[in-house]
Amino acid sequence: MEPTEKGAERQHKWTQLESSIRAENRADDYNRCRELYFNIFSDEIKIKPLDSNSKNKSEKLEFYFWFNVTRYLEYSKKLYPLKFFDAKTIHLCNIKPKNKHIFRFLEYSFSDKVNSLRIASMTPQKINNFKHFKSITSLSSLALKEAEFTNLVLNNPQFKRLIASFRHVKWLNFNSCKLSILTPPDLSNSMKNSKIARLSFFNSGDKHMSDWKNNFDEFINLVKGIGSSPDLIKSLKEMDIGSCGIDNIEAKEIFKQNALSKVKIKL
Repeated sequence: MEPTEKGAERQHKWTQLESSIRAENRADDYNRCRELYFNIFSDEIKIKPLDSNSKNKSEKLEFYFWFNVTRYLEYSKKLYPLKFFDAKTIHLCNIKPKNKHIFRFLEYSFSDKVNSLRIASMTPQKINNFKHFKSITSLSSLALKEAEFTNLVLNNPQFKRLIASFRHVKWLNFNSCKLSILTPPDLSNSMKNSKIARLSFFNSGDKHMSDWKNNFDEFINLVKGIGSSPDLIKSLKEMDIGSCGIDNIEAKEIFKQNALSKVKIKL
């Protein structure tokens, strides 16, 4: 998709400013200018960040993008084809696979880096479009410490792709997701140098989601898949399966059978 005339003009002006600042190795000035530039957009459409006592440092800010709210969609349009500035946490809320603005933002305007990336839907959403799913996995290297997915409907290959793509983060959350794990995902060769210390599946086993109480084999398959990776076994310290209908004794036994007896189970 080509930029609009105004978008192309903004991009040209910003590219000139960026080039001149980078040429003089003025990284701090570059970041301040970029932050100021996007604060103008924020003021224009009344979007305010959650300021964590940041003293105007963008890397300590949290931003929520509500893609079901008109002014946020307009903001994403104005950003294109520019990049949003680096922030502590970016929440992408109420994503819908048919909303082109969401995935245009992911592909062209997402920050160069964030500490935490959180993607959520208000209701369970499938992401069947390969291009859209690829837009999410392509962001993996930009999330430095944490990634969280909420209310997504994921099949076995998609789950495997996501956990492998984000294996470098310390905390990885699949909360209130509907997982279809009909066979153990083979992670033996896809989790090299895993840094994941905490995995969360909070509420994903609830009866309205994956229903692990009545689909216990799928929970077993999930744990078997996690236990198939020597690197993930080594890095993993805690797994949250709260509100999943799983008994603590049952969970401990399954973990023990899959070389995960040292992993703390949080219910």
